[in-house]
Amino acid sequence: MSGSFTKEKALPLFILAVLAILAYLPTLNQPLISDDYPSIRLALDYGPMSGWGAMANDSVHRVRAITVTFPYVIHSVFGLHPAAYYSASVLLHVLNCWLLFAAGRWPAIGFKVSFWAAAFFAVYEGHAEAIMWFSGCSELLMFFFGFISFLFWLIFLEKETARLRWLALSFLFFLPALLSKESAIIFIALFALPLLFPKPNLKQAPFLLPHISISVVYVAVVLTARSHSFRFHDQSFVLSAPFWVTWTKSYGAMLWFWGLSATISMFLWIRSDRNKRRPETMEIKHGETKGTKKNRNTLRALRFFVFDFQDSAYGRLFLLSFLWIGIGFIPYMFVDYMHRIPSRQIYLASAGLAWLMGAAIVIMKERYGKKYNRLVTAVLLVILLHNVIYLWTKKRQHFMERAQPTERLISLARNVDGPIYVKCFPLAKIHAEAALELTLNKPASALIWNEEEAGKRPPAATFCYE
Repeated sequence: MSGSFTKEKALPLFILAVLAILAYLPTLNQPLISDDYPSIRLALDYGPMSGWGAMANDSVHRVRAITVTFPYVIHSVFGLHPAAYYSASVLLHVLNCWLLFAAGRWPAIGFKVSFWAAAFFAVYEGHAEAIMWFSGCSELLMFFFGFISFLFWLIFLEKETARLRWLALSFLFFLPALLSKESAIIFIALFALPLLFPKPNLKQAPFLLPHISISVVYVAVVLTARSHSFRFHDQSFVLSAPFWVTWTKSYGAMLWFWGLSATISMFLWIRSDRNKRRPETMEIKHGETKGTKKNRNTLRALRFFVFDFQDSAYGRLFLLSFLWIGIGFIPYMFVDYMHRIPSRQIYLASAGLAWLMGAAIVIMKERYGKKYNRLVTAVLLVILLHNVIYLWTKKRQHFMERAQPTERLISLARNVDGPIYVKCFPLAKIHAEAALELTLNKPASALIWNEEEAGKRPPAATFCYE
């Protein structure tokens, strides 16, 4: 297993940071999304030490204490400048790319694959919502603390002496992962993967008991708020939801287009290498019918998928990638307001896609790098440009549109001295009230929400967003 980072890793880390910043640079010039204002307002109440007691008594928000207080830290230093909040998200994304690169110490992956995986992860447009919507920072924080815990778990499995301190560090960083988002408990299943790849080592499984025990306590605390928590009543988690449909569609969405291309390419390349090592005749043997030959070839294909494919290091990595994706989906596959996991919630699962892409890129470079170096470089540039251009155009436009309801209301309120009658607004009124309070220091009473009140208190202006 590879050792710790040295000076030779400085250049890859720099490249990954540049790629991540380049991909999400337009976000720094983006206004806050309407949903962000209530989150920041809540953070100002619970973030200071004086508000920790109230947060501890809030059964809904205390289980996300890290995520709740994170905006307060930013606000304390930079105020309400949107660029500061998005810079924090991009910085977290850079750190997460570095952590994904550091996972190369896992023998099942290796640094050669982990660099290209982290490079793809840095620019991947599929999980953009976690970065381009500040309220999606819970995914970034969960990944950050959870992946540090995961890396310490890997070191614990690697070491033969002084191991318990690494296990303790893993447990220590697992706690803020849990306090970032409830779905962090899925790391327990992800921690089990190094016990299976690159080869089974189940005798280490009992050492996961501390993580499992605290997860059981955490889940019990979450369930105490089940009767009144909006997270159990906004169709985000419904046990009767068609989870298999959601899971399947989410797999398809994540794999399209580059993941599917990598999957097909890896199957063909690994099959080709296997046939070179162990060629088998395809001719019809004496007395063998065409039907018998067809059955024999079917058995060969089945043997390849079940046995031979796993004999390849890249084949095992392929299986590992798909397992990581599927496990990462589990906390979200009970969503019932749509039958595909929202893009911000695939951030953790997309690490599996990144490993798949990293492996495919390494194989492509090994097979064609010397003879067709320009073609390989062109493919890499196309992957980069496709994701970056998509982020800079369609994704950016999407989030700019999501910001418009509050942006237009703020623009009107800034030039109006008096109450505003909000005749139509596409979101809950808490978004509008928090936006005016935070940006213009105007109270909730500055907005009128019904005609009866508007008749009693004549508005200075009328606002309608359709």
